[in-house]
Amino acid sequence: MKTFILMILLSTTSIAKADIYLEEGESVTVRGTTISCGSVAPQTRYYCTINSVFDGVYSGTGETELEASTNAINACKSQSRGNGIHCQVNSITCESN
Repeated sequence: MKTFILMILLSTTSIAKADIYLEEGESVTVRGTTISCGSVAPQTRYYCTINSVFDGVYSGTGETELEASTNAINACKSQSRGNGIHCQVNSITCESN
């Protein structure tokens, strides 16, 4: 396993320096902040599509379903012909990884 060295400045009324040595996969909490070394939990990504009757399929991605659906609606409205009136929330389908 690899050993990582982490230097932290702690600030309260005075500034102090702390050297923390972590093995891969270990974590430590300093002043309410958790510091991890090594593996990171995978993030969920959302992928939403709008199937437009007139202009095809538009998509959007994001870290939340709301962000992904908003990006899909914005893509539909900005790239479609006309005013994008057919870019409706009820026509969105979303998936996550």
